[in-house]
Amino acid sequence: LTPVISVKSNSGIGSSDSAIDVVKNITLMQDAVEVVCGDCLFTYEVTKTAVVTGLSPLEITTATTLTIDGTLLCPGGSGTTVMVGETTCSIQTCTNAQITCDLDELIGGTYDVVISMSNGNANIPDDLDSISSVFQISSVVPVVGSIYGGTVITSTSFNSATVL
Repeated sequence: LTPVISVKSNSGIGSSDSAIDVVKNITLMQDAVEVVCGDCLFTYEVTKTAVVTGLSPLEITTATTLTIDGTLLCPGGSGTTVMVGETTCSIQTCTNAQITCDLDELIGGTYDVVISMSNGNANIPDDLDSISSVFQISSVVPVVGSIYGGTVITSTSFNSATVL
């Protein structure tokens, strides 16, 4: 089993909601056993945290290019990944101020957006942390059937899904 390492707040040292650096203890969890390293501290540095200020589009119907604006998005020029749900958005350009990436079609639904870089994940505001893929029907076969039912209708969506 892979141990889970979590970072827990030290009382009185800082708050994760503040704009200051925060020092935390390192905690190791494995098989419901928690071990805290009292001398192992981790400091969140605000100046090293990527922040997303814009994401477009927020609603898609087909494969598209996403544009993500912010700060510190591509530290060192590489190593950044963008995930939309379980789908990797293929990065085309990546600077500290903007990422463009190509996103394949997604079936209808809402998908979380996660931007990761070598020093951690980006801070994404709640109103920009997901993308909706709109389910749209593009065709129905057959177009005529019995008024009393029994006709199987097949529809095809723009999102590569077939519904029977």
